[in-house]
Amino acid sequence: MAIHDLGRHGPKTRTACLTCKRRRVKCSLERPSCARCVKAGRNCEGYQLSLVQEVPAIPSKATTPPHLSTSSSLLSAFRATQSEWQAYSFYTHRIASILGGAFDTELWQNVMLQVADTDPTVRNGIFALGNLFRHGQTGVSDHASKCTCAHCRQALRYYNKSISALSHLLQEPCTPQAAHVALLSCVIFICVEFYRMNDNTAISLISKGCGMVAETIKNQPVSGTASIDMRLMKVFNRLWLLSTSLEGEQQAALLLLESWRRNLEHIVSQPAMGAFQHSQAHLILRTHYLTTRFGACASLDPSEMNHEEHLQDFRGIVLAAEEGLTRFPLKDEARSFSFEGSFLAPLYLTALKCRESGVRRKALELMHLTGAKEGLWHRSELIRVATRVMELEEGLAAFGPEGDPSGIPDRGPMLFYDVLAGLNYRKAGKTFVDVTYLIYDTTSPQRWHTRQETLEVVE
Repeated sequence: MAIHDLGRHGPKTRTACLTCKRRRVKCSLERPSCARCVKAGRNCEGYQLSLVQEVPAIPSKATTPPHLSTSSSLLSAFRATQSEWQAYSFYTHRIASILGGAFDTELWQNVMLQVADTDPTVRNGIFALGNLFRHGQTGVSDHASKCTCAHCRQALRYYNKSISALSHLLQEPCTPQAAHVALLSCVIFICVEFYRMNDNTAISLISKGCGMVAETIKNQPVSGTASIDMRLMKVFNRLWLLSTSLEGEQQAALLLLESWRRNLEHIVSQPAMGAFQHSQAHLILRTHYLTTRFGACASLDPSEMNHEEHLQDFRGIVLAAEEGLTRFPLKDEARSFSFEGSFLAPLYLTALKCRESGVRRKALELMHLTGAKEGLWHRSELIRVATRVMELEEGLAAFGPEGDPSGIPDRGPMLFYDVLAGLNYRKAGKTFVDVTYLIYDTTSPQRWHTRQETLEVVE
């Protein structure tokens, strides 16, 4: 038999999706996912198309894409200017993996890029992120929410274009694909507001996104397939938990939490999951489990003495965080921002609530190794508040007559039931946070007391 008679008999197609190419079957060519893959229950890996050069409107600066990697993640069907390709490249090479964190790599590195190929809403959102994350590269030190550097101006331009494209999309008849694009865009918008430290806006967007999820689920056919990507569902579940407080019956919460722990341990104990036991994701899950358990146990008890019962939990948080931060040190842009929460919030809770001096100081030390901002959490703000609480509770500082920390003490060391830090704000070029200290005093006729003060945050 001649050599040319072996192997495939049809001509190779250059337009099929990557999955159909690998399977050597005819592709139906729908975007972002072909119908053949969807009907077969397969994961459509998208299309590998050549870069398209746009004819420049102004000859001085051509819209030829810059020299980029030939990685399939950068081969896209849309036209773009040189600055847009640079933002797209920066997102693909430097940002997507950071935003994906330990859990959502597929969403940020694959799904976003597949949809961006054909949809301007997500595409402009990616251009916005690619520009925004270069904030500070030109040496400016302005607060991200007020910065007017070239990168931030470009980011806002594409952010507004993405919002405009979404507005037009929402005026059209609702389809599963339109809902998918709207939710992806909402996640991008939340990320932009997280990064720009507009936390009130981010919380509002989380609420709207969760509302869209609920509306989409309500309108999907009873016998039809799920109309929301489960990866998106998981993101909005975590965002909702981030923006709301622990609610519901305490005992029911504890039972559900314990059930979750047992199920996780069962999964991790499987032979195929050996590598996961020492992964960053497992360490993050461990710290957040201990944080949630402490919150559920202590939420209904005004006495601070019960925190001694959770000393082992606090030690567990510190040990897991230390392992995670030393074995998986932050690199590049991850030092300044991450979309998902990691170790910062659990360490903050430990520094705030643990009464054992060595443990809380270790937690404070490790906080300096985390990213500068994790979602809604600001490292510099949390370090400032935790340090102040430690000083007050250990008698190293005291409130003044009107809450002025430099004034004459009006009482000795105290234990706080809770410490409530508001969203930080800028004033006269400085960052401040208003803090309310809630005190439960069994020796006083009026058991509950509050003290308030404003702390300056050094960034």
